[in-house]
Amino acid sequence: MNTAKEIKLLRIFMSNTDKYNHQPLYELIVYSAHKQGLAGATVLKGVLSFGSSSIINSLKFWETSEKLPVVIEIIDEAEK
Repeated sequence: MNTAKEIKLLRIFMSNTDKYNHQPLYELIVYSAHKQGLAGATVLKGVLSFGSSSIINSLKFWETSEKLPVVIEIIDEAEK
């Protein structure tokens, strides 16, 4: 009997400055995924990006408050 389950990856793109009730949105999403019992979540911080505005955002070691992209990846079984 094959008990292998289909695994899905959810990828969410946002800014590190996005907030909900003064809390970073990426933190809220990861803690929510954990509370829901999902298999795993990771937040990846971008170092260089541009979007529809065509403004290039770049991470420099002396700029700690710069607006940069983050990617949240959440994995679990397809049913969840």
